[in-house]
Amino acid sequence: ITFSDQELEDVQISLTKQSLFYYEQLSKEEKDVFDFIYLNIKNRKEKIEFEEPISINFLTKIVYILKFDCPEFYFLGDSFDYDVKGKKAVAYYPEYIISTKKYEKMQKEVDKIVEEIKILVEGKTEYEAELIIHNYIVQNCLYTIETTNCNNLYGCLIEGKANCEGYSSAFMYLLRQVGIEATQVIGEINYN
Repeated sequence: ITFSDQELEDVQISLTKQSLFYYEQLSKEEKDVFDFIYLNIKNRKEKIEFEEPISINFLTKIVYILKFDCPEFYFLGDSFDYDVKGKKAVAYYPEYIISTKKYEKMQKEVDKIVEEIKILVEGKTEYEAELIIHNYIVQNCLYTIETTNCNNLYGCLIEGKANCEGYSSAFMYLLRQVGIEATQVIGEINYN
């Protein structure tokens, strides 16, 4: 699929306005590739073909950036495939783990929570809004690692069960929905 220059420019403006942390670390050329992949995924393309081959490392980097900068893409699985020519990727096959119809239904449920949150934080300072969102999540979600959606915002906000990634995805998503810049950070704890 090809996109008009206007479509690509619109998505770049939208992504830049959201202050996506990892996206902002990309060069102009890398953002162009990211934007192209983002639009294809948003349109649920099964195969994304590149005009110019890209390095496998860069493709992997984009997939991770999508995962951490775009929590609304919880319909994307963790694995993916690609076609190679030489040592570069010429096509990317995203893994869609939720059908479009089911995702739209799920997202409507999430949108209702977003509207609730917007009402709760209206007129509040950033700090107060963050605290309200934090408390909302903590009061409505239990920690687990054993449910299908525990690692995404849907599991946290709708099913009320999430792991660390689910909590942070939901928190970041809600903060952004009320205009507060936020990003997820990956880390490990040594329990020794």
